[in-house]
Amino acid sequence: TDYSVIGEVNISTAEEIAEKVQRAHSAKKAWKMLGAKKRAEMLRPLYDIIHSRSEEISRLTSLEMGKPISQSIEDMEFTLEYLNAFIEDGPS
Repeated sequence: TDYSVIGEVNISTAEEIAEKVQRAHSAKKAWKMLGAKKRAEMLRPLYDIIHSRSEEISRLTSLEMGKPISQSIEDMEFTLEYLNAFIEDGPS
């Protein structure tokens, strides 16, 4: 690796993190109330976006983690299979 910068992220304060955790807990309750079928319907567009950008995500993961691109591609394939299984089989 050449230690080049591939992106930047904002750093949250402790207060911002606490607020985000609280919002996540609230969202979890609402998510649970939707039921498996509705959650699966809502996850399909996410799957489609990840699938359409899987090469880009694999490349970035490889650069970030320093792992071979073949391993990043395998990881992405597993992620997509797992998400698709939840979408297809979760409601049943």
